[in-house]
Amino acid sequence: MKAQKNPKGNGCSSLQDLALDALRRHSGDMRSRIALEKEAKLEIAKEDAEARTHARREELLRQLKELDEEVENFINVATAEAEQEAEEALEGLQAIESQALAVWDV
Repeated sequence: MKAQKNPKGNGCSSLQDLALDALRRHSGDMRSRIALEKEAKLEIAKEDAEARTHARREELLRQLKELDEEVENFINVATAEAEQEAEEALEGLQAIESQALAVWDV
């Protein structure tokens, strides 16, 4: 932009216009910079949230796996105990049957 002299001829008006134009450009640049910074911060926050969500998901999957293993162990132990109790009961019934047959044979 060419500097123009004001009608009075002292040159102040054109310098003021140049200064105002420069200020407007600077102001526009600052708004653009602020908008870019906000956009960058939002992107960082989004990536951070995604990373935390992924980490939380991985932690929950790990806990689920641990619980699954605990349940499987509990079922195995309970099954073994039930089988042992059933064997003991069967042995007891066989002993009673042997005694009954011995009494009957007398």
